[in-house]
Amino acid sequence: MSANVYEIVNEGEWIRVKFPYAPIVINELKRVIPFQFRKFDKNSNTWLIHCERVEELQYVLKKYFGEMERKCLVIVCRGETPSVYGIPMVTYGRDSFYIEKAWCFNVLTVARYPPHGSRKHPEFHGVILAEVFKDRKIGIEPSDKVEVIEIPWENRLEIKDFIENELRKLENLDKAFEKLKQRINTLVITTTQVEEGKVSETHRVETLVKTLRTTYRKIIVEVPEDKLDEVLTKLKELGLEPKVTQ
Repeated sequence: MSANVYEIVNEGEWIRVKFPYAPIVINELKRVIPFQFRKFDKNSNTWLIHCERVEELQYVLKKYFGEMERKCLVIVCRGETPSVYGIPMVTYGRDSFYIEKAWCFNVLTVARYPPHGSRKHPEFHGVILAEVFKDRKIGIEPSDKVEVIEIPWENRLEIKDFIENELRKLENLDKAFEKLKQRINTLVITTTQVEEGKVSETHRVETLVKTLRTTYRKIIVEVPEDKLDEVLTKLKELGLEPKVTQ
């Protein structure tokens, strides 16, 4: 599940907007909107833009964030760490590593395992959990050294605790990855949320399939009979060939 990259709240004369910290975006905002029509709220880390300058605001947001989505990714690394827009998520040596900070991602936690390589040729084997802002056409490409699994946005803090309290106790990446896959298997939007009207049945199934399809070749989902046609249509739109069993 993705979330909006920026947030806008109409407060009458002023429009409150929040977006990822990026100097290039802020400079553009200042360039196209005169100072008397904008102000920064330090308490909430948001910008207030006068309603007379809404077109300029929309221009800036579309220019830099129009094709972007915010996703929560679990990244399994076997030898190296990925980069987003050329910025490495983790910088590492044989004996240490540190998490990078950038406008396009926010690393929530990391678990590292041996081997660490040599001082001259260090390696990184581990699990990274990160919020990533990415263009729909540009992402972290999976390879033999990097595997990417998208998890539901609302479960990111739950998985953060799981990595820090469970996975870090394990001695190698293979054991951690197996345990991680088992945990991800439980990350589903529950039928209770559907019954409470928080999400639709179709969205529940779509989220489940998108989350698990990178890890499992076969996924079994129970669907109410009155929602079956709607769900089947959505799965076919995702390029799948669902089979129905009674």
